[in-house]
Amino acid sequence: MSATRKNPLQIPELLTRISLFVGIEDALTCTQVCQSWTHEFARTIWHTIDFDVQRHFTMLDERVLAKYGHHIRVLYNLSDHLQVLAIDKSGAPGLRRISFDIRAELALQSSCAKIIARSCDRLEYLSLSIQLHLVGHTSQFFFDELLLQSSPLSRLSRLKLHEMAISRSSFSSLLEFCPVLVHLSMWDIVLTGNSDRYFKHQRIKQLGAPIDQIFQSVMCVDDISKDAIAPSLFIHFPNLTIWQTWGASMPLPIPTHVVRRDLTRFCPQMTSFYAQTNTTVAIELIPTAFRNLTEIGVVYTNISPELINVILQHRETLEEIDVIMDLKESYFEDNEVFTVPDHLENHEQAIQALLQLCRRLKKFSLPLHLMTMDQIERNGWSCDNLEVFWTRIKGMETKEQIHRATQLWHDARQQQKYGDLASCVIDVQDESIEARVARHLLKFPKLREVWLGAGIKRVQ
Repeated sequence: MSATRKNPLQIPELLTRISLFVGIEDALTCTQVCQSWTHEFARTIWHTIDFDVQRHFTMLDERVLAKYGHHIRVLYNLSDHLQVLAIDKSGAPGLRRISFDIRAELALQSSCAKIIARSCDRLEYLSLSIQLHLVGHTSQFFFDELLLQSSPLSRLSRLKLHEMAISRSSFSSLLEFCPVLVHLSMWDIVLTGNSDRYFKHQRIKQLGAPIDQIFQSVMCVDDISKDAIAPSLFIHFPNLTIWQTWGASMPLPIPTHVVRRDLTRFCPQMTSFYAQTNTTVAIELIPTAFRNLTEIGVVYTNISPELINVILQHRETLEEIDVIMDLKESYFEDNEVFTVPDHLENHEQAIQALLQLCRRLKKFSLPLHLMTMDQIERNGWSCDNLEVFWTRIKGMETKEQIHRATQLWHDARQQQKYGDLASCVIDVQDESIEARVARHLLKFPKLREVWLGAGIKRVQ
């Protein structure tokens, strides 16, 4: 007697896998098929609630919220009493990511603190803004409530704080309350008062904050050369390696020697600096405030020969050169040809100096720049450890040319990997731009990722 065949679409394991790859609209359609599908695809529908998009959420029946609320894992843009009430009704005990943007009303702050407390052992990301629009209200109440009601946020690794006021003492307590925090971003924070202790968080590696935020207490002192009543925020991050700053203008709100003094004293492991500022600020900070940087990121439109010269002051240690742009990385995965103009066209020799002089360079990412093969072949590069290379080459205007060049390099590298040295040589008679580019890339044995204007090519 043959076994009864089971419809594959009734197998729970298969349904679970399918539900992971469908969007909200398709998931809603799937819930109409049968009861088992309703249960399975509800997870997709309820997983993420964005109140800027799903404005109807607050109008859902209380019974619906109670039935499906346990599926909610992500909350974005929670901002008012009705939204908080809906989340309270849903239960939602297992939140992983939350972003609040609330007014400093005491009842609202208390409710938000309770939502966080319910997920204290699950929460991995928190973004918090408490707008001080009402006279007499303060965001200090929120932190007092959170520290009182909740157990430590034992899984929180990323925290964003902006537009609020908090005492320096509570800031220390908050850091201690997040033991595995790795990445902290903060801006427009008013830190009040002094503290009898400054908690030093051993796990935080990356800080995003403007200079005037970090040195807020120091800037209040008449004589900046002397120690401030309260030290700069750097004191809290002894193992900090990456600092991303933005928004500063000249003259700097704090002398560069003070920045260097505090980095040396409090953050001796600082090796990476991202300057989302104007050119002058970057030129002031990079050579003076830091020693032995391994990673530098600057706004692409700010790059100039002067900025390259100060970057080269770290050439003995520099491993990564990156740019800050208003383009998502997914844009570069596209196979269509990148056609943005290059404002560095007249400064190619300065760009080439980075590849000639930075011997430890592993990542070079200037995707808007257009290099010429004549310059590349004439100069030669000393960065034998190059692993990632993103730029464009003049003469390769079509995706067919770009794909041929990257494929020639890819195939030859694969042959090298498997020891077929005879097959990995590109025909020396081929003087096409694609072959010239591929031959040059093969000089770097550790190169694993290339982007030349259309689609990323990787070697495993």
